[in-house]
Amino acid sequence: MAVYEFTPEQIAEIESARKTATNKKAAGDLEILSLYAHGMPVIQTSQKTGACCTVIYKLVHRYQEQGLAMLSGYSYVTAERYTFTREQIAEIEAAYNAATDVRTARRLKTLRLRARGEPTEKIAKAVGVGQTTVRRLVYEYKDKGLEAVIRRTAKCKRYVPRSTPEQTAALKSMLDSTTCKRTARRIRALLLWAEGKSRKDIMAATGLSSSYISKIIGGFQENGVSSIDKKRRKRPFAAPKYNFTDQHKAEVEAMRGLVTNEREAKKLEVLWLRTEKKNLMEISTITGLHKQTVYNVIRKYHEQGLEAAIRDQRGKRNKKINED
Repeated sequence: MAVYEFTPEQIAEIESARKTATNKKAAGDLEILSLYAHGMPVIQTSQKTGACCTVIYKLVHRYQEQGLAMLSGYSYVTAERYTFTREQIAEIEAAYNAATDVRTARRLKTLRLRARGEPTEKIAKAVGVGQTTVRRLVYEYKDKGLEAVIRRTAKCKRYVPRSTPEQTAALKSMLDSTTCKRTARRIRALLLWAEGKSRKDIMAATGLSSSYISKIIGGFQENGVSSIDKKRRKRPFAAPKYNFTDQHKAEVEAMRGLVTNEREAKKLEVLWLRTEKKNLMEISTITGLHKQTVYNVIRKYHEQGLEAAIRDQRGKRNKKINED
């Protein structure tokens, strides 16, 4: 490993950061840097701090490459790195007021709040980012200026505008005109998504599940605003294909007075109600049978005949059990 020499300015910077550090991990790393910067050999530094030599080498190398920015992920504050001049505050305020892009505005809002003296934790909650992101953004502004912050958003390959101004306007117009609560919730979810809100925020605001929000967004990305008006397809039920003729009706009528078994009589009633043009839900409500059971009776009647449709299978099962 190369032997790194520390300038008086670097030593002063490390000492200042070590005195203001509140995070144990950051304080430990700063102590290692301080001992090494003051000329203590690596082996003795390792014995005093408990860190292995490899960790010390990597820590010193990272500091020489990045400076105190290497510690941006730790929860500690160095006043010098977070001090904003009046000119910088004015610059950030002007850029924030002029920003039109959602992501750029969010990054500038982070800087704006930090320049006003807000703590990192509060900024992270207000903007919806992690504390590490807040610190890295401030370091980037301090090291490279405001242009780098704005340019980074423009160069981000992952960023694709979620909706056009025309689509957003159309969604707002639909929200004002719709009377359907379900449709209104879907539109609100899309508007929040278009504003750059996280999935968690959309779930909290609309009460929709994550999977349903994904389905709404997918439909919007594929079909645009027209996906909102798209009616849900009803799954076709097979029962209507079993039509009853006058001959069927006569057969069922003739059997009604001959059946004495209660369960068989109920199944026969299903068939009679079907001949009277009742739908499955109506038959289910009248007879107290499940809709699927109603359908099975109708299907079996047309496929196997009247006797098979109304036969009480429980007697056969009980007889088989007794024989076993």
